[in-house]
Amino acid sequence: MKEIKLNETEMRLVLEQFVYYGSLPIHKKYTKLKKKIETALKKQPIKISSRKAKGRELQKWVCRKIADIFGIEFNQQDDECLIHSREMGQAGADVILRGHIAKQFPFTIECKNTEQISLPNFIKQARDNTPENKKMLLVIRNKTLKDPIAVLDWDTFERLIKIIFSVGYRIEWK
Repeated sequence: MKEIKLNETEMRLVLEQFVYYGSLPIHKKYTKLKKKIETALKKQPIKISSRKAKGRELQKWVCRKIADIFGIEFNQQDDECLIHSREMGQAGADVILRGHIAKQFPFTIECKNTEQISLPNFIKQARDNTPENKKMLLVIRNKTLKDPIAVLDWDTFERLIKIIFSVGYRIEWK
């Protein structure tokens, strides 16, 4: 069986035909098809404002986590806060780092809170927003993943591991 995709206009056109021929006896399979189309048309896509709210939520979560690492307070309302979540729609990295945090934290952070994971596109955007003196860090969350995941290039990962072991630190997972 082949699957076909219809856009909204095409689905409405098919439904008009059901209405036009509605007085005629229709086979049960056509009734099922009509119900499927009606259900598909009722499903509303996620509003842009809801999408942006999901993105903001992840950005603020990342900001709080970084603030915890450095033992500082995160206050999104304070424009002078060392860690700040960038407003939606603005160009640049999703998390703004200032002062000593920007010097100590070597990453530029891109956040994606979406059900459709397009990793190559996400990585390209993260790399495009990363200046030469920083490394990209991509944070992804969706319903399928239990927890947010962090993506970074292998060279950065390798350097981090070498630094950890060079200071004699032993990693133990709890």
